Amino acid sequence: MVSGMEKHVELLANIFDEDEAEHVVEPWPGMRGSNGGEQVAEHLHVYRSDGSDVCPALIYGLLSEFLHLREFNEAPYWDAELLVHDDDATNEGIVLASSVVCDAIFLALREIRLSALKLAERRGLTSTVKALSAGMDAISMSETHTNLDFEAIPFGHARAYETMIPPITALAPLLPQEGLNSGMVAVVGKLSSEYEAVLMRLRPAGRLYRDDELLVRSFSWHRRRSIAMATQALEWERRTLGTEFDVDSLSGRSTRWVILTEAASVLAIWQQTPGVKIAASALASSLRSAYWLWLEDDDRAMAILRSSLEYVARLRTWRRKPSKAESLEVRPETTPRDWITHAGWRRLHLLNQILGEFAHARKMKDWPAARQLLSELQLNVDAERAIYTARGAAIDFTASLAAREIVALMSEASIEVAAAVGRIFEELDFELDEDAFDVEAQFAHIWSVRSQRSRG
Repeated sequence: MVSGMEKHVELLANIFDEDEAEHVVEPWPGMRGSNGGEQVAEHLHVYRSDGSDVCPALIYGLLSEFLHLREFNEAPYWDAELLVHDDDATNEGIVLASSVVCDAIFLALREIRLSALKLAERRGLTSTVKALSAGMDAISMSETHTNLDFEAIPFGHARAYETMIPPITALAPLLPQEGLNSGMVAVVGKLSSEYEAVLMRLRPAGRLYRDDELLVRSFSWHRRRSIAMATQALEWERRTLGTEFDVDSLSGRSTRWVILTEAASVLAIWQQTPGVKIAASALASSLRSAYWLWLEDDDRAMAILRSSLEYVARLRTWRRKPSKAESLEVRPETTPRDWITHAGWRRLHLLNQILGEFAHARKMKDWPAARQLLSELQLNVDAERAIYTARGAAIDFTASLAAREIVALMSEASIEVAAAVGRIFEELDFELDEDAFDVEAQFAHIWSVRSQRSRG
């Protein structure tokens, strides 16, 4: 009997040249699954046109290790720390982590190309089949210094390849005074219009774009769609809330998470305990990313938030039970649930479970149900609006957990600085007393929802 894997390899052999085929490989000695369990069975390797190969099983395992802070520990470091500790070992770790992410993106884009190719075959689009079957895993880069009419992020230490990275205007969070600012929207609109012109077989630059130049314009085209969605969401809020609508409240909210994540990064710089240092750095990056995706009305914000919750629990466990935290760090089987349990937050298992639905994306059709359950975790909220505020409330709750742990851990290094940071947090409406009535009420409510679900 021919296996499904053999059929897959045979199918690809018919549409790709041999140098871009997939091959079944045997597991090599010592290779184990991403959870440290049984050895990985025979699996496929994807070969690029230059002869190099990508092992999906290995990439999946490394991404898991990266996500749970067992590998590439320097990669989540904040930019300030990278400037302070600019050493070859740190840079090498970041480059390796980046290569893993790039390989994962390569695999994802390749699957998209395969799907498009199969669809073109069914429709008899001969020229499209020919184009998609050609090797497309390399990128051409512009070698000219371009005079850009927007602020660019330099690539490396020179600006020769500045078109490799989208402009800051296309990367800014979608806040009224930032990414939604009329000037920034205009720049993104110009770049996306140039991309649309290319799709119409025009040459807005009077020549063919190199791949890196086209990539920036493609990114901006997608970003313009996100801007349109964010603008529509703001308009919906304006109509729904009426006189209660306050556009400036979003900017105030962003101030909270910027200061919070910067404080987490400062904690990481000060800390000498590797486990605390890494968790604080990862928390700073993930929490801000969750907020940014939330601004785009993107459910994937909850997938990132699941990691933020784990990182906060790691900080708390290191603070309260350092010996236990040390043992959890070295166990490959350790899960986010383990960290939450030993942090003393068993009542948050339901929140972790809900966020896990978004993180693992087993059945994306179940996401609406997960968001509905998330809405039930809120206290003192209008029932009709609860579904719309659920994700933001989940991020704010996790941020409040983080604020308390950051101040507590900072006090180990400097009581004066911790007190100053605590005062700033309190001015930003963070509750720092974990025994406060509102804090306990929120924990109790989440536990009660879990209990009701269990009985149901």
